[in-house]
Amino acid sequence: MTTDKKYWDLGAHRLLADYVGQSYDHASARKEAARELLQQFLVLAGKYGLPIGRADDDAIYLRLSTLKQAFIAIEANGTLAFRREGHNSTPIPLKFDPVSKMFEGAATDPDRVPEPGGIVPRQSALSVLADEAIRALSRKP
Repeated sequence: MTTDKKYWDLGAHRLLADYVGQSYDHASARKEAARELLQQFLVLAGKYGLPIGRADDDAIYLRLSTLKQAFIAIEANGTLAFRREGHNSTPIPLKFDPVSKMFEGAATDPDRVPEPGGIVPRQSALSVLADEAIRALSRKP
């Protein structure tokens, strides 16, 4: 058997990773990956001077105005959610890969084309968080 990853192998890996990542208890691994992702996002947002900071180990805040904030927080099961005062918590569309122990976007990345013989890449988790932050900061408080 060859060790080359073929298109159909990659598709099977993605399907199994999605299933196992959601169906089995990986809460502690998801939480660890989520904390690392939030830290990476804080560093990235800081480079652009966005009004974002650490609320605690499991959340970052987005300052919407002098009196209003929104949060990207780690839920009990290790997933990430967007929270805003007076609104329900909204899950952030990320998939957890239990093999790589990393998050990736649930949607395909419109800016990347697959390598020949590869599968369509998903958005990076950082891109998904950037999109959530931009939408939150663009809304009128």
